[in-house]
Order: sequence, then structure tokens, then C-alpha cells
Amino acid sequence: VTNVVFSNRMYRILAIEFKRVGATDPGPKSKEMFDLSRPDLDFVKLANGMGVEAFRCETSDQFNDRFAHCMRTAGPHLIDVVL
Repeated sequence: VTNVVFSNRMYRILAIEFKRVGATDPGPKSKEMFDLSRPDLDFVKLANGMGVEAFRCETSDQFNDRFAHCMRTAGPHLIDVVL
């Protein structure tokens, strides 16, 4: 099993739902509630701490290489894709 975490460090679904209810210009306090960067979770270290091989990728080439590795290697694996 390979788990891929798309890390945008934001609770994006809340921002989308905010717009759906007509709140098009959230203030600073509202935007702060969408932020998931404090603390900045290190999914690679969390996975490693549970015995799972993990990688962080910041480019599509890195992701392609790591994903290919995961498909060739017995798992589990985790790939943290920084968006």
C-alpha cells in the first residue's frame, strides 16, 4: 500500500465551503482557521516512527521517481507531496 498525502498546509475544503455559502471574502481570523501549518506536521517522520518508509516530494519528477520505487518495493509506503 502506498499512501499519498497532498500537503497544501491548508484545510482547503473549508475555504471551498465558505464560498459556497456566499462568504466570498473571509477575514484574517477565518483564514487562520483554515491554516494547517502551525505546527507544520512532518508526515515523513510520523510515518518513519511507525516503521513506514516515507518520502517528501516537491517536484513532479521526485514524485514520479518515488512512486515508481514504491511500486517496485514491498510496502507500506507514504509519499508527502508538497503543493
